Amino acid sequence: MLPPDLHKQFQRLLLDLPAWATHKGRERTLACLRNYDLWDHRRTEDDPATCAEHLVRFQSKHGVEPYLQLLADLRDANQGFTEILKQIAALEADIRSRQTPRPPVKWNKPPYRGLLAFDREHAPIFFGRDHESQALYEVIAEARNRFTLVLGASGSGKSSLVRAGLRPLLDKRHPKWLVTVVTPLELADPDASLRAALVQTLKEHDLFEAKRHCLEGLATEPLAVIADKLCVERWLLIVDQFESSSATSKAPTLSTVCSAQSPKNSKYSLRSVRTSFITASPTRRSAAP
Repeated sequence: MLPPDLHKQFQRLLLDLPAWATHKGRERTLACLRNYDLWDHRRTEDDPATCAEHLVRFQSKHGVEPYLQLLADLRDANQGFTEILKQIAALEADIRSRQTPRPPVKWNKPPYRGLLAFDREHAPIFFGRDHESQALYEVIAEARNRFTLVLGASGSGKSSLVRAGLRPLLDKRHPKWLVTVVTPLELADPDASLRAALVQTLKEHDLFEAKRHCLEGLATEPLAVIADKLCVERWLLIVDQFESSSATSKAPTLSTVCSAQSPKNSKYSLRSVRTSFITASPTRRSAAP
């Protein structure tokens, strides 16, 4: 919920936006909130002032997160409008200054991972990447971004960012999503690794019993067929160290599953890749940004 003393300031910001004057403009402005309860309770058909007042007074179960998301989106959309950017900066700073600091962590194991990546269970001691984790989450949460690439040098922390930074945010904000994390050569080949990772994901998910039929054919049916059978709100396939799949002849199998689209399944993929894999391979230079 937005602090009451910031209601008028936030309303003033919204009413100063040219787009806020029309119903379609208000819909576009609030489109970034599709993953929050605010979106379902918006009143964009009301007049601008009433819509703004309802928005700032709504008691969201997500706290101030939707408002920070809206401010971030407004900042990107209003570059060059100095006064609006000043209002956004002031509101964001005020809201963040009131956020409760992260509580002390009780951790009885050594917190230093050395050369090992931080994983999902290490989220409580994963520090310093909050901004990057949130930025990556915002990209993933956007429905139009069906494919996301995390690109960086070897040892730069790609795996830790995805596993200990992004994954906990997804677990918290989108418990109905099916999130499968796979390392292509964790087992004998990418195909076997993905099948094993999917089995583990279904076992951990609330939908395990409902999706048991997917497991029955998992050993023999093509993975693309299994993907169609899932029929979940969103299946996010995270392929960590994707470049390792190029070392096997079964790499196309994994690539096909990652890229194939189906009307039955809302499937998205994220891949972490070493920069050197793209820049050093003559056959892949055309794909480099």
